[in-house]
Amino acid sequence: MKFLRQNLTTALFLAAFIFIPQVSSAYLTTSQTATRLNDTTILYTVSYSLGSGVYDMRAPIGATESSAELSAYVEYVFLDDGVEYTEGESAALVLSAASITDAEYIIDRGDGYIFTLVSLLTVPADSSDLDLSLQVTSLPFTLISPADNTENPNRLNDSELQYYVTPAVKI
Repeated sequence: MKFLRQNLTTALFLAAFIFIPQVSSAYLTTSQTATRLNDTTILYTVSYSLGSGVYDMRAPIGATESSAELSAYVEYVFLDDGVEYTEGESAALVLSAASITDAEYIIDRGDGYIFTLVSLLTVPADSSDLDLSLQVTSLPFTLISPADNTENPNRLNDSELQYYVTPAVKI
């Protein structure tokens, strides 16, 4: 009987571990892609997960190229062999299955979602010898205390963001 009870407890623990969604405060990127669509356009994606077992969270839908001042959006730069590339035109946004309120994604405590930054870069037609990648430079989110609804704005730090870079694409 003791053997059966121990194995049943172990089986229940393993089932809970496998079937209950894993939610943590780790904000690691899950994948990055770069796809050349034609001679002048590249599609970049950077996917990451957000969620917390302790806090409700909010995350931005918007994305913009990095500027001198940090914004409320996900920020990124384009790199040509590691050097910032500022030519061309880009547009970006963050996609997720999370619900949206007031132009922000809402992540309830205990939930976790995948978010994907999608960016299109169009370079001038006479561009050549470029090896372009996208680097996320700022990823803001807000933690909301369930006890008193206190909002705590946060951002990933540089050591976390070093992994938020796509492969390079030659143009």
